[in-house]
Amino acid sequence: MEILFKKEIRVLCQGITGKQGTINTISCIKYGTNIVAGISKKKKIKKYLGIPIFSSIKKAVRKTGANVSIVYVPAKNCKNAIIEAIYSGIKLIVCITEGIPILDILVIKSHLKKRCVQMIGPNTPGFIIPGRVKVGIMPSQIYKKGSIGVVSRSGTLSYEISNLITNMNLGQSICIGIGGDPIVGIDFLEIVKFLEKDKNTKIIFLIGEIGGNLEEKVVKYYKKNKIKKPTISYIVGKKVPKYRIIGHAGAIIKKSQETWKEKCKNLKSCGIIVVKNIFDIQNTILNTIEKQPNTNT
Repeated sequence: MEILFKKEIRVLCQGITGKQGTINTISCIKYGTNIVAGISKKKKIKKYLGIPIFSSIKKAVRKTGANVSIVYVPAKNCKNAIIEAIYSGIKLIVCITEGIPILDILVIKSHLKKRCVQMIGPNTPGFIIPGRVKVGIMPSQIYKKGSIGVVSRSGTLSYEISNLITNMNLGQSICIGIGGDPIVGIDFLEIVKFLEKDKNTKIIFLIGEIGGNLEEKVVKYYKKNKIKKPTISYIVGKKVPKYRIIGHAGAIIKKSQETWKEKCKNLKSCGIIVVKNIFDIQNTILNTIEKQPNTNT
């Protein structure tokens, strides 16, 4: 995630000429994101939306200095598209596409590890650093520059809670959706470590859900390390029975420790502030700020 500390994020868009690629590229450009290249394998065009178009990612990186890729490619073609980006000099991949076959994701992850490239997603809304850059599909108008770092499994929940924060006249240092598929690239723990280092983040807000062990990895890390920044968490899925899928493919309880009750208990045990009702979020944030007198959110 070190690339996010850099001043210049130069974005390449894979699948730029598709419907979603077009709509969201326009939105990102309006926000001020520096989209320097697009990739199209089928359409033989030189420019699209005023952006240079290439058939090869390696050539696009060489010509434009792109260091981040956002992927809108259909699920069946994602494996090859992402692997091409990995071996072409891209440092961070943001995969919007949902429903990539699990075997394909496992292959992708092995290549990511081999080349020390990071990926947010799949099935992610992307990330936004308010007032600076947006690489994703989130609604720009609900964010405001501030010092609360938001990391979420769910895209729409991250929008809801970011909007709550903005309506309090506070703001976000960054908002990242890690993705809702069963297997993802960067997980909660890696984002929390990044936010702990980030000088612009004063409070960490983690939005999790039932199923999986991503929150448990954070708990183990917090128990072993002294985390200076206050962390608030909100877990969804309180009433969901075992083996029932809600929303994402990854939101399914298979083990007792993946239930809402166990996740809340474990998060609380390591010093994380647990919010059990969405209507309590604003008061919890205000109480946390009051205990941090030097926090300018």
